[in-house]
Amino acid sequence: KYSIKVERVDKFEDVYIFEDTKKKSTLGKGQYGHVFKCKNKSTQKICAVKVVKRRVDYLREIDHLAYLNKIRVPNVLPIYQITFIDQTFEIAMEFPIG
Repeated sequence: KYSIKVERVDKFEDVYIFEDTKKKSTLGKGQYGHVFKCKNKSTQKICAVKVVKRRVDYLREIDHLAYLNKIRVPNVLPIYQITFIDQTFEIAMEFPIG
């Protein structure tokens, strides 16, 4: 619907590689999940991946994220991909430099 790739995968490591495998490259954590610095295996792009527990209304949340991505809201990083793994979904977004 909006230019974000959405797919179901078996394991996080099927799609992403942690930049620093010893520390798992944690950029931050909050109420909704953890954010990691990763590389997408297929595109080789460095990205920030937010791992979020799926909730009952997660499809509505994804639709909202896709809409924000489409209209390019300032201060919201562009989203490249959303993957579903078990009870979580991973939101891959542009890695902020600086």
